[in-house]
Amino acid sequence: MKKVLLIIIDALASRVVDLAMDQGRLPNLRRLRDVADVRTNSIAVFPSITPAATTSLITGAATRENTGTSGAYWYIPDEKRAVYFGYDFWAILENGIGSFFDEFLLKLNTDHLRAKTLFQRVEEQGLSAASLNYLIYHGDHHHDLSRRRRFTKAPA
Repeated sequence: MKKVLLIIIDALASRVVDLAMDQGRLPNLRRLRDVADVRTNSIAVFPSITPAATTSLITGAATRENTGTSGAYWYIPDEKRAVYFGYDFWAILENGIGSFFDEFLLKLNTDHLRAKTLFQRVEEQGLSAASLNYLIYHGDHHHDLSRRRRFTKAPA
């Protein structure tokens, strides 16, 4: 069985990184490039904002209708609320850091996500998939979550 390692570095431009590798900088990335199947002719989704882009990368779908994610924040008319994923510091403070983490860590992968992820497709084949430090990590195996600590304001 061939193993796959998908590395995504946010905001990385191949024209910049390739030059740095060719100049002898970034030796570890160069070693990976030398033994990997590297694709640099990708087309970015619009808007090219991290939550929308990473959702498209891991699902293969490109629009909000297909992925459920359209940017860093958007308004849900039926619920009369805005969803924020970290790009507006003041909005996060106003709505609360706990609300931000609920949206970002849980609801992005459960309530908003509409397309099957790479993780789900791998699991459908009877294989194992894992995610490390990726915004979209939804698979079909249920994991119980419990909050042991709440983010609270420290006493003065």
